Amino acid sequence: RSGNTLRISAELTDGLRNQTLWAQRFEVPVDDLFKIQDRITSSIVSAVEPVYLRQQEQVTSQNLANNIQAPNMQYWDYLMRARWHFWRASRKHIDSAQQLLVKALVVQPDDATALSLFSFTYMARVWAGWSDNPKDEIIEANRLALRAIRSDDSDANAHFTLGTALSFTGNLGQAIAELEHALTLYPQFAAAAGELGRLLAFAGRTDEAAEYILQAIDASPHDPHLSLWVRSRAIACFVDEQYPQALAYAQQATAKRANWFFNYYLLAACYAANGDAEGAARALEQAKPYGAYTLQALRFGHPFVNPKDLERFVGHLTQAGWVST
Repeated sequence: RSGNTLRISAELTDGLRNQTLWAQRFEVPVDDLFKIQDRITSSIVSAVEPVYLRQQEQVTSQNLANNIQAPNMQYWDYLMRARWHFWRASRKHIDSAQQLLVKALVVQPDDATALSLFSFTYMARVWAGWSDNPKDEIIEANRLALRAIRSDDSDANAHFTLGTALSFTGNLGQAIAELEHALTLYPQFAAAAGELGRLLAFAGRTDEAAEYILQAIDASPHDPHLSLWVRSRAIACFVDEQYPQALAYAQQATAKRANWFFNYYLLAACYAANGDAEGAARALEQAKPYGAYTLQALRFGHPFVNPKDLERFVGHLTQAGWVST
């Protein structure tokens, strides 16, 4: 304590491994002691999921390397391996995730978690432009998300998944409502707050978007979605024609997740919007190893409500040297 300020250090520790999983310091006026208790509780709840999943990914990675199976936990093994592949974000890994989720759903056919992740694998294929029949895969993503909700209507992750899937259909209003409901069910759900911020940015509701994105980042600063949330801040700034700020956020998003190819296209558009032709061309060159990016895939991943925003985005990409197909 210093004067009227109280300094609190909080740690989340794995006692078996003697590892610190999460740590944060808080400084608040003494009068706000009860508020800081709520804030610490919320931060810990939001920190547990990404930290736990990261540990599970490390275990899964070791199991894959050593060809270790878990015969008594078949479903869990399939699910965690699928998660590991999903976050690798390549076409090969997404295909592997789908194959594992098929097996997981044989073991537990109505599991909302597996159904939701399976839905996201189809969305990932459409976002990346890997699908030969994107409309069919969007329908499948929505079907799986709805099936997850029918399995457990109180599952916030299922509503988060459906909200994201609906963004492909042009029904952004219903998508936003699903995400708001997910946050009603689980107020500390950082991924839902971040996705809500993303869709609000594309809807032109940029001030609200920034609030939800910051909520997500504050709640889960080490989340695997972090690059996407920062990217959404860039989109919001782009919509508002605040191009220097959009570029700064696009650079941060790319630094946080260099293997997400769409970050380079955003970066190229932002460089072009700022009149930096050399930077724009360089960003597009960095995207080349990931393959072609079609106009159809771009539209699915950038559901701008105002057609003029999409027109500006495509226009700046064209200035950077992108040829739409």
